[in-house]
Amino acid sequence: VVAWWQGRELALAVDATTLKDRIVVLTISVGYRGCAIPVAWQVRPATAAGEWMPLILDLVERLAPAVPAGGTVLVRSDRGLWRPRLWAAARRPGWHPLLRLQRSATFRPAGHTRRVRADTLVPGPNHAWVGAGVAFRAKPDRLAGTLVVVWDAGAAEPWVLLTDLPPEAVGVCWYGLRAW
Repeated sequence: VVAWWQGRELALAVDATTLKDRIVVLTISVGYRGCAIPVAWQVRPATAAGEWMPLILDLVERLAPAVPAGGTVLVRSDRGLWRPRLWAAARRPGWHPLLRLQRSATFRPAGHTRRVRADTLVPGPNHAWVGAGVAFRAKPDRLAGTLVVVWDAGAAEPWVLLTDLPPEAVGVCWYGLRAW
């Protein structure tokens, strides 16, 4: 996939897909023109004991040497898979996490003393907010980063994304990256 890739940006999607109660496929895919091309995966019995995150982190570690340095690599995950450990694993090879959070996640914008719920940073549909600050209240989970909150006209709730890139390097158009 990397051999024919054009451009300096590469979007990776971390996903867990279940097939009824039989299997779970943990996947890292390259996002390309509205499709996801799986490049690393692990298939597990759906009923297997243990958490998925160590397996996902192993996939990130194994994939890192195959991705050429010098470009911008975004590691995306949906709100069910975000974890501080995934944030750290994405940053180790110089990649940038772009993790979807629960709308109720708390955030303290830079220059403010109080935390707010992320979804309160936009007044309603057709609004967006991008800014630096600190996400989460509890110390082990606390992360400094840039929050992107976008509430599309047809959406029931806003999308809340956290990245380590500075606000000027991201934009509300990143909301479109949700559809992998």
